[in-house]
Amino acid sequence: MEFRFCGFALIAVLSLLPLCFANAQVSGQVLDASRQPVFGAHVLASHSDHITRTDETGFFRFNQLSQKDTLIVSHVAFFTDTLLVRNSQDEVTFVLKEKVVSFENIVVTPGYDPSFQMIQAALETKVLNSSQELLKLVPGLFIGQHAGGGKAEQLFLRGFDLDHGTDIAIHVDGMPVNMVSHAHGQGYADLHFLIPETVQHLHFEKGPYDPDQGNFNVAGNVSFQTKTRMENQVQAAWGQFGTRRLFGSINLLNNKRHQSYIAAEAHFTEGPFDSPQGLRKYNLLLKEQWRLRSNQWLGFKMMGFSNSWTASGQIPDRLVRNGRLSRFGAVDDTEGGTTSRMSLSTDFKSALSKGSFYSQLDWIRYDFELYSNFTFFLNDPINGDQIRQAESRTIWQGLTRYESDFNLLGNLIIWNAGLGNRSDRVAESELTQTRNRTENLERRQFGSIEEDNMHGLAGIEAQFKTWHLMAGIRYDFLKFSYQDQLSGTISTATQGFLSPKISISRSLSDDLQIRLKLARGFHSNDARVVTQSDSLKTLPAAYGTDLEFNWQPVENVYFNLVGYHLFLHQELVYVGDEGIVEPSGRSIRKGLELGVKVEPYAGLFLHADINFAHSRFSDLEGGSNHVPLAPRWSGTFALDYHHRSGFQFGVTYSGMSDRPAIEDNSITALGYGITSAKCRYETKGIGVSIEIQNLFNVDWNEAQFATNSRLRDEPNAVEELHYTPGSPFFLKSALSFQF
Repeated sequence: MEFRFCGFALIAVLSLLPLCFANAQVSGQVLDASRQPVFGAHVLASHSDHITRTDETGFFRFNQLSQKDTLIVSHVAFFTDTLLVRNSQDEVTFVLKEKVVSFENIVVTPGYDPSFQMIQAALETKVLNSSQELLKLVPGLFIGQHAGGGKAEQLFLRGFDLDHGTDIAIHVDGMPVNMVSHAHGQGYADLHFLIPETVQHLHFEKGPYDPDQGNFNVAGNVSFQTKTRMENQVQAAWGQFGTRRLFGSINLLNNKRHQSYIAAEAHFTEGPFDSPQGLRKYNLLLKEQWRLRSNQWLGFKMMGFSNSWTASGQIPDRLVRNGRLSRFGAVDDTEGGTTSRMSLSTDFKSALSKGSFYSQLDWIRYDFELYSNFTFFLNDPINGDQIRQAESRTIWQGLTRYESDFNLLGNLIIWNAGLGNRSDRVAESELTQTRNRTENLERRQFGSIEEDNMHGLAGIEAQFKTWHLMAGIRYDFLKFSYQDQLSGTISTATQGFLSPKISISRSLSDDLQIRLKLARGFHSNDARVVTQSDSLKTLPAAYGTDLEFNWQPVENVYFNLVGYHLFLHQELVYVGDEGIVEPSGRSIRKGLELGVKVEPYAGLFLHADINFAHSRFSDLEGGSNHVPLAPRWSGTFALDYHHRSGFQFGVTYSGMSDRPAIEDNSITALGYGITSAKCRYETKGIGVSIEIQNLFNVDWNEAQFATNSRLRDEPNAVEELHYTPGSPFFLKSALSFQF
């Protein structure tokens, strides 16, 4: 009770702190031709080579400018602009002119991460109409759906089978997507509430190196930022398998002081399965932003999401081989579920004379119900093994960040500090054996969960000619509590964890940059595990090292090469389907990642991302120490063309090699390679698009598992590959209007 009071007290204090900062000055703002803020523009002070980036309000700040310095503003979708600053206290405004998206403004300098604007270019040039496609923009991140389109995707990155988000932190506008101690599995990250057209930018970092991230940040993190302004538009899409989608947005208010819009989405599909999946998804976003003063902004947003579906589940390979079942058939076609999410969020930003201040307060209400059947009649040969997993959850989160800078011997030093608290209250988390979704047979787990995560962080960033340094330290304190309502017992556990992070980069020449990253983080854990086991570590440590090269041999050609090594002190997987934990001891992941981006002709982009990972358990014998389902070789190759007339075209090939489905590699998850194509034309506010998934109609498995199962007529269980088939040839089109 005392800890909970402290957490909510911290949230209250964070929400009131902005009132302490009343006066501030800004250095400038970047706008487009319609006087709207430009997010993600890079601003360079030419004499000092100091560089910064505009935020979602278009704001930037330099406190250490030389007299008569020149500011250079660049963005992949706008022409570069320059301005001579005669007085370092001047407030300046840039108005940029739009152009065809290009890589020509991306350069390799200290403190400059080319991947930021590479992602911005991808958002500008690709036709995206699902949150899954947004995740695929992260190089090396692969996803798989295996429950009728309503369940959170299975994620793969850097030699991890991340399940539904166990060790990858995902946020939308600073709000958490991962659900701690979730009924189906630790870190469950359902991103289906995000409307893709509302996304302004996404930021990612692979590995545990971001001081601003704590829980789940081992393989990496992905953060989405929604737009502050939307055009009046409507889009209707339709395709095979009964697919229909309707999207619309209305600009409610747009002036210098107040911006407001509402966006909504409805998506329906029956899918390619023999048993229709009946997906019915609805999304709503209302976003407001007020400019209180020239240097202060107050934001508010409300998001609503509802989803229901039926799933065919994973099918055993033996049924397809002997012809008893088609690839798109089902053993139990009553799987599926419902889920909903409602959130309210407010944030405050203030630009101070020598820094900036940010605070945020979030409330999330989440409900979940899922029916699954993976083993069929293995445990109960009469009624079957269908299970129901369900929970109702409330989340409160408060965040505050402060940043300032100073000059040390002519070098710019930026420092920051922050505090935060997240409180999850989960009522009636349950695991129940059911039959046909209608009859409850046995309640195996039923309880309430309370989990709190308080954190503090501090960091510093410095640039010394060709060197750039970023260092930070983060402290997380977690408290877990589980009330088992079946036994009437209450168990608690607490743990603090210190995570130092450091990144050092140097420009070896005008076109070559090298960066070394070192960090300590922790593997996420479930409250039902840490409160009931003394032999397992509460927060197992993870140690990461990255060595990265960015090379620009000629203009509009970029190479990125990364070698990484990650050690986990203990690998834990909470199996929500069985209510047990699978500890696998220590593990090591190491690999190479190569990215190539080329713009041979204005508007024509070629991308290649190739990934290799070697994943092993350290405490198991050789030959039986494979990490199940961990990707080995994977890659994406894409061609995108964006013409000034409004015509866009893109072809993408993505694939993954065979990989072990079990520790001794006796069962193999099959590799695949699929091709997709998109075409879009937009003129005078009218847009037409066509998309084809799996252009060559290849058979491939989207989700695969080594599962021990038994059918009703089988005397013995069989362990083999079970899978959900990937989409066959799938054609869909869309028509959009701006008004």
